[in-house]
Amino acid sequence: MNRHILIRFLVLAATIFLTGLSVSVAAQTPEELQQRYGNPQLGVYKIREAITAKVTFDKNNQAVEIVVEPLQSNDSPVAMPAATAAEILNEIMPTSQRGKFLKKGAFAASCISVQTEDYARVSIAQTTRCDSQGGGVYQLNIRRK
Repeated sequence: MNRHILIRFLVLAATIFLTGLSVSVAAQTPEELQQRYGNPQLGVYKIREAITAKVTFDKNNQAVEIVVEPLQSNDSPVAMPAATAAEILNEIMPTSQRGKFLKKGAFAASCISVQTEDYARVSIAQTTRCDSQGGGVYQLNIRRK
């Protein structure tokens, strides 16, 4: 019964992720990110409790790569809930700013998979943990073209 609820939850989270229901504006410059998330610590922004984003900027101070991941423990890798990952993705890079959808891909090995979505202006890779290990997202990698 609990597994069935988890699967429904993940389907809902994926639906929200794919339809891009966010209406927020993307934060792409250091100033915008600082205004939204506060001062970075050693170039890393605190996006949510125990979730960070490392941002690489180009010479025009526009974010070219944003890597979002939960803080890791020493014992084992930590994953964030799929719904949280979808919320953060839509906050940082709303569907309206991604451009035309081009293609989707996936790769799986053991209990880890990577789903990619390629748009005209951005590529998104999401590294996930299999449901049998608790599900969740290890990392979001958002790269502007």
